[in-house]
Amino acid sequence: MNGIIMNNDHHHHHQEPTPQLGVSLMGMSVAERLGGVLVLLALLWSIVGWAMGGGE
Repeated sequence: MNGIIMNNDHHHHHQEPTPQLGVSLMGMSVAERLGGVLVLLALLWSIVGWAMGGGE
């Protein structure tokens, strides 16, 4: 079982995108992280505003 997991990890760029996503997140610059946070905040803000305003 362990050998299979190690082997999958070896070729994870083909089968498992999740580890690569983590690696790219760790390798992001501060500006990219700030951009992502701002996008998330904008999404949250629009959702909250819609729920407060005309969501009923």
